[in-house]
Amino acid sequence: SMELLLSFIEFTNFQQLLKDKYKVDKSLTEDKEYRLLSFPSNVPTSSIVKNQWALSICDPLHDPKTKAYKLYNKYVKTGAEFEINVSYATRKKCQQMLENFSYLLECENIQADDLFKIFHECKKQVIGLLNNSLTRFKNTTDHVHAPTNAQISVHVRDLSTQTIQTNMK
Repeated sequence: SMELLLSFIEFTNFQQLLKDKYKVDKSLTEDKEYRLLSFPSNVPTSSIVKNQWALSICDPLHDPKTKAYKLYNKYVKTGAEFEINVSYATRKKCQQMLENFSYLLECENIQADDLFKIFHECKKQVIGLLNNSLTRFKNTTDHVHAPTNAQISVHVRDLSTQTIQTNMK
């Protein structure tokens, strides 16, 4: 499903932004559990993550909080346009932090590390679903007829060794 792949890309773009521009604990970003995937240059960047939504002198996390809220509403919120299939517990955890935009902006306890981790469990579950889809696809004859000029193979046995390879022929 397209929303799974798009959500994974956008969640990863969001984490990369936090790692690059905000004070995310270095031990967290170096932890193999949270290692980020590097995408090829032909994979588009999230417009939610790329755009500057809000600046605040009082809260330097105003913009990333806004981005997290928008990503939540796009993919995780029940009834979202591109709702992904995640567990109730995962959806509830995201909902508790991100559902109420005013609370999110006003809460001083939410730090860059919290924002960095909020979509992590979603990403893990999405990878599982993408692997299931890939396995089903490989068990059909359709994969034999797939175009070779835009092949993308995703290898995710262990989240710490994620790679995406594109082969353009």
